[in-house]
Amino acid sequence: MSAPGNTLFASGPAGGTFPVYNFFAADAWPTATAAFIKSAYPDLSPALVARALAQSARDHPAGGYSLANGFGLIDPAGALTEAGKLSGLRAAAPVGPGVVAPATRLASGSAPGVIQAVHHSVWKLVGYSALILAGLIVLFRARRLRKRWRRRAALRTTQSHRMGRGPPPEPAPPEPAPPVAGAGSAGGAGSQQEA
Repeated sequence: MSAPGNTLFASGPAGGTFPVYNFFAADAWPTATAAFIKSAYPDLSPALVARALAQSARDHPAGGYSLANGFGLIDPAGALTEAGKLSGLRAAAPVGPGVVAPATRLASGSAPGVIQAVHHSVWKLVGYSALILAGLIVLFRARRLRKRWRRRAALRTTQSHRMGRGPPPEPAPPEPAPPVAGAGSAGGAGSQQEA
């Protein structure tokens, strides 16, 4: 099934809109059409929903199907009409074990219980936390030691220069004086008066 990939606008946080395009926009068409069909015909099986989508498609490719375009361009209104025709059909085989019945409402029923997908040992969590804390302490102390070594090196350089045992430390570059408003015009006028 092919669908237009033109730009759609999706709603976002704080009432904003975001552009959606390419295959993201194309995916919205069959999803919304299938939801549209299921809202009108909740007992229609997934296979018959797919059949309604395929039979209602426009601009069929040569041979009726292609890997590039599927059964053709999606037609939501035509798919709903086709689903109405197919709603009178019934599945020949009963639903097997472990398969959700077509009429099942996924939103109904009691709330699911707590799901524990991954169980972490308390001792592992405590151990990892202790390792992270120890690493942070080592980094903090290394930083303090580095500052202390730099101060000692600067002090040694200064002391060796005072005792005449080494090159003098490089002087810091002078800071530029801040510009004075109107200094250029005043200096220009003064130079003219002196001339």
